[in-house]
Amino acid sequence: MRAAFLTLMLLGTSCSMMQQRRDTRVEKRQREALMENAEGYWDALRWGDLSLAAGYYQDPTTRVAWLTDMGSGAAPRFREAVILRVELGPELEEHERGWDREALALVQVQSYTMPAQILTQDVVQQKWYLVGRFWYPEPEEPYRTW
Repeated sequence: MRAAFLTLMLLGTSCSMMQQRRDTRVEKRQREALMENAEGYWDALRWGDLSLAAGYYQDPTTRVAWLTDMGSGAAPRFREAVILRVELGPELEEHERGWDREALALVQVQSYTMPAQILTQDVVQQKWYLVGRFWYPEPEEPYRTW
């Protein structure tokens, strides 16, 4: 009886440890994917490839609105962008928009606008969300369709 109890306890403990390892691996993959997407998005902005940067937005209407605004002469131009840190939020269950997880990327950016050409440096907090296996930047207020 005692041996069966010990066996059950060991099995339960090992199953719990295996689940924790799996969760850690999933979170690591999600963190790496977010970092890759954030770097790709900001690299596209840095090099002025607006169509590539717009492709990171999930909603086509948002892409068009964002492209139209960013293509105007008053939009900022980015000289440098460095991802300082990414922070994953908890996994979401039954989110109203189908998101699996939310995250925050802290990005140090150097930008300027024309014709002033005054270089500014800021730390931007950019929200991202996960759907399936892909991270999308959360559009800012004027570009949201929800």
